[in-house]
Amino acid sequence: GLLFIYIDGYLHLGEHFALTFLAASIAGILATPLWCHLAIRLGKKVVWAAVIALVIGGFIYTGTMKPGTTDVINLVVLQVAVAGGFSCISIIAPAMVSEIADYGTWQSGVERPASYFSLFTFTHKTTSAISSALGLFIAGWYGFDAVTGIQSDRGVFGIILAISWIPIFVSVLSLFFIFMTPISDRRHAVIRKRLDDKARRSVMVENLSAA
Repeated sequence: GLLFIYIDGYLHLGEHFALTFLAASIAGILATPLWCHLAIRLGKKVVWAAVIALVIGGFIYTGTMKPGTTDVINLVVLQVAVAGGFSCISIIAPAMVSEIADYGTWQSGVERPASYFSLFTFTHKTTSAISSALGLFIAGWYGFDAVTGIQSDRGVFGIILAISWIPIFVSVLSLFFIFMTPISDRRHAVIRKRLDDKARRSVMVENLSAA
């Protein structure tokens, strides 16, 4: 939510934002098949954690940028790293939600995949809105002014805190929850096999009853 304000109001490179953002978006799309291949080969949790580390590197890189020394190449590197990371998260997270839905079906015997995905989507949209608003609030609280060309030291600290250091902390915290997720690819395969076997038995029973 702060990216354009950071690039335009702090780095004074707003005229390059659209082009670099487009390049990053294309890179994220092109990276999607690679993430899918790696997730299948290495496991979703491993790839997700590696991508979070990539995003953390992007946040750290963001915090080191300075007006006058940052150029278009720096912006491209930054946005490609972050966009590439988020493109991976956008495909792995829903895939893991489907595994959680299967686990819930196996435990309760009731299929509720729509409820799981609705909750996931609602949480994603809500946290995105809250985090963007909170970032703007923190930058404004410290006195960052997106209109003026000169920022106070306090204002600079505020926007770097909001766009770099707080996201780093949250991302590192997320690694803990990723590794604590109990459902591995192997365990999900077992759960899926049991659900499929149960479904086949149900079909056989129905066919015998009909006969």
